[in-house]
Amino acid sequence: MLKRIDMYLEESVLVVSLCFTVILIFIQIVSRYFFAYSPPWTEEITRFIYVWQCWLGASLAVKHGRHLRLFILKGFMSKNILKVIEIIALSLWIVFSIFMVWKGTTLALAVKDHLSPVLRIPMVFPYASVPVGCLLMTFRLYQVFRYNRISEG
Repeated sequence: MLKRIDMYLEESVLVVSLCFTVILIFIQIVSRYFFAYSPPWTEEITRFIYVWQCWLGASLAVKHGRHLRLFILKGFMSKNILKVIEIIALSLWIVFSIFMVWKGTTLALAVKDHLSPVLRIPMVFPYASVPVGCLLMTFRLYQVFRYNRISEG
């Protein structure tokens, strides 16, 4: 069960959220076109979902090794040196992700009493996307580091 969650967590949440976003945008377009009224709640929910999708997508990109990298040094250095550089970069990325979890949590807690303009939901929910996404990213970075899935440059 945990292996399935590990394999499909981000994908599942992103697919469901994308389907929900498409439905919301469809409602927005149809209501604007046919009724000359666009419900503001669809825009707000879509915006919040998009923020969550970005942070979960960053975690998914780590999982599949799809973040951008500069391979300009590839032709000038040996594979061993490139592997050391990759380990250093990965370590710095893990430290940065942990920092983002800490600061994101601080920010989310700072706005916990604020309400969204339209739906009046606590702003802690959209802001929580930063620490949750970065925590997942830290976990995925740890997996890359732990299971030696470091590219050969």
